[in-house]
Amino acid sequence: SLVNPNQVVVDTYYKNAAELEAGVYAIYGSIQSAQLYSREYWFLHDLRGDDNKAGGGQLETPRNQLLIGSNDPSNSVANSVWNGFYQVILRSNIVITQGPEVEEISESERTALIAEAKFARGWAYFEFGSLWGGVPIYTTYAETFEEAAPKSSQAEVLNQAIQDLRDAAAGLPEVTNVKLEGRFSKGSALAMLGRALMFTGDYAGAKDAYEQIVNSGNYELVDEYDDNFQEENEYNKESIMEIGYADIGGFNWDGTGDGVGNEQSVRTQEYSAVGWRNLIP
Repeated sequence: SLVNPNQVVVDTYYKNAAELEAGVYAIYGSIQSAQLYSREYWFLHDLRGDDNKAGGGQLETPRNQLLIGSNDPSNSVANSVWNGFYQVILRSNIVITQGPEVEEISESERTALIAEAKFARGWAYFEFGSLWGGVPIYTTYAETFEEAAPKSSQAEVLNQAIQDLRDAAAGLPEVTNVKLEGRFSKGSALAMLGRALMFTGDYAGAKDAYEQIVNSGNYELVDEYDDNFQEENEYNKESIMEIGYADIGGFNWDGTGDGVGNEQSVRTQEYSAVGWRNLIP
């Protein structure tokens, strides 16, 4: 068989710190994608609450189904989010599996990068456990169809999420030591861990996770609540986790988040009276 010299493969790629970090960036790319944070992720959440209504008859059928509770397994929004989070899990599993084998890297950087992937995987499994219940669990990346995993229970999925988030909190740096703004930190993992523990009813465990955030001294409330909604105040002292976009271009319909094409969310466009006005808060 022919080998494409322009395409990297898992077996030969993850050899040094820069390549492992590129694998982590690919996870963030998936999270930024149109399947997740650029568009579909928040539809799946916002439309299922009481704080939005349709902006008119232009709200497409799959989104309206979520709004009125008539969606079924064929719903395209739910399928996009499902595929997006399994891509996050796949890319995370590659980093988690390959990370220990990388030779040209410091141990502190190895630990932090694997922990970033653990955070992303834990977040994905929390979304699956809280939205779908029981789903297949993958902790390594499948290379053949025969490696397809069976459906696990909701409890098993949430337990996987909690374990990943505990591991992430143990390995991620404090927010003040995160190399680039927008990267997941120890505080991010503790916050998501607390959320997952509250969902399972472990309120004492959640309180412990949240108190670690407060006691770290890394965060405090901003003086004006509205500061959290101004572009110039991104990554402020109150910010525990943000999904950031580079100021280099607009939105496209990239479902996988590869490259630099998908550097914008259309959430404001969907809600805006001068945009598509698909939703009204």
